[in-house]
Amino acid sequence: MKIIFHFGAHKTASTHLQFNLALNREFLNQNGIAYFRFQEIEGLQEKADALAENIYYKEFPLEKTKTWIQDCLNREIAGYDCAIISYEGCLGYHNHLAHSVIYPHADKIIPIYCEILKEHNVLPVYAIRNYDDFLRSTYKQELGHGEMSATINSYFNNKNIAENRWSEIIALLNKGFSEDLHFFTFEDYKSKWKEITLALLQLTEKTLVEKDLKLEAEQINTAKSSNSLKFNFTLNRLFEHVPEFKYKKALYFRSRKHIVPLFNNKLGDKILKNYQEDELKSLASKENYNKEIERLKNRHGILRRGALNN
Repeated sequence: MKIIFHFGAHKTASTHLQFNLALNREFLNQNGIAYFRFQEIEGLQEKADALAENIYYKEFPLEKTKTWIQDCLNREIAGYDCAIISYEGCLGYHNHLAHSVIYPHADKIIPIYCEILKEHNVLPVYAIRNYDDFLRSTYKQELGHGEMSATINSYFNNKNIAENRWSEIIALLNKGFSEDLHFFTFEDYKSKWKEITLALLQLTEKTLVEKDLKLEAEQINTAKSSNSLKFNFTLNRLFEHVPEFKYKKALYFRSRKHIVPLFNNKLGDKILKNYQEDELKSLASKENYNKEIERLKNRHGILRRGALNN
């Protein structure tokens, strides 16, 4: 079966893309196309996360986990002509505090998914983002999850980002699967989200008409205010030695609407801890990033194809 597999990366508008695909799930199903993301299938995200996290642990039941994921995916796509599957966490978690490179275990994880999906014709899809912006965004997301008590300066300090790390990951995906990879950037998606979504759907090679689709520009993940981030950082520092603090998640949830607004003033500026100590040093130049994406677009750009019928 043909499978269009969207592998991420994190913080590249995956939620918005998944939102629009989900809006059209019934229509896609009627046209013989299965669509789902790992988070929607019971146990699938947990198994994938465990695989990525424990890839080098000898005690981890790797073969059993691979079989479980394989059986689950095959069960979900059974009865369809093709499938679109999305999970931005396949290659690893978005917390890069302990890592010096982006998705350091990708070279080990990708061959495992190649084996899991070996019965199918897989077209990998991958999205990337400016390196500095990617790391800033993953850090801020971790603040909201309640697990990050390090400053963003510490988060950046141990990084040794290869200028072409995204290209390395894309080359691994392209080599591992039988079909050429298709790629887009977060920067392009912000203004061309509809064209990119339609181009992804066109990869199914089904006769789909644009006017039959529901596509919405609604923003799913909105940027958090500075004081919201400071509040989360302050809370993380207070409870960093109490990892199982059971009220923490509820406190974060309530803080967004009820608590943070109380600190949008001089008092908040005075008592909330700042997650950034001083100016951040750029890890990769924008000029080199732009050169990298131009090379990738020439070979793998998802918008090279024509549009759907109107």
